[in-house]
Amino acid sequence: MPNKITSQSEIKIENPKWKDFIIQVLQEKQKPLSRIAIMQLYNKQYHNKILNSECAKSSLAGALNKLGKNKKIESLKLKKGSVVLYALAEWNIKSSLKTKPEKIVKAKQNPGYRTYDWNNFIIETLNEAKRIMSIKEFLDFAVMSLSIPEYKIVSSGNKLSRTLMMLVKKEKTLKIVKKEGQKIKSFGLTKWFDDEGNLIVEYK
Repeated sequence: MPNKITSQSEIKIENPKWKDFIIQVLQEKQKPLSRIAIMQLYNKQYHNKILNSECAKSSLAGALNKLGKNKKIESLKLKKGSVVLYALAEWNIKSSLKTKPEKIVKAKQNPGYRTYDWNNFIIETLNEAKRIMSIKEFLDFAVMSLSIPEYKIVSSGNKLSRTLMMLVKKEKTLKIVKKEGQKIKSFGLTKWFDDEGNLIVEYK
C-alpha cells in the first residue's frame, strides 16, 4: 500500500524549548536582552497568545536561571534597580563593563523596526524593575532592548510620553511621582501606592 500523505493540518509543529530559544535569539541579535524582549520575540515568532501567560513567564524565568547556573549566559544590571539583561557568557560582558559601565554592547540597528506596543512595554518594564522610572529611563531602555534606530528615537520618545500620560489619566494604571527637589516626573504602577496615595517605600 502507498504511504499515507500527511496533510499540512496534520503536521504538528512544536515550539522550541525556552533554553534553546534563548541561546538562539541572543546569537541572532548579538546584544543583551531582557526577559520582556525575549518573551516578545518568542511571542512574535511562535504564538501570539503566550504574551500574558503566567506559565510561559515562569518557564522563561526557570530557563534563564538554569542557563545561568550552567554558565551559558550571564545576567547584568547597569545600575541598582534597573531591568536585568541577559547575555551569552562567551561575550564576557561584565568584564567590559568595568571600563565602560554606561555602555553594554553596541546594539545592531534593526531595519525591520516599525511600531511597538508601548502599553505592554511600560507595564512589563515596571513589573520587572519593581521601582518608579522616568521617561528618560524608559526611553534609554527601549532604545537598547528594542534596537530602535537613531532616526526613530525622537518619535519613539513622543509616543512613549503620550502612552505614559494616557495610562495615568485615562487608564489609571499608573501614577506620577515627583521626587522632592526635582522637576523630573517618574511613573509607578497604581498598585504601588497606599490608600492615601503615597508611594510604598520598596518601589522608590
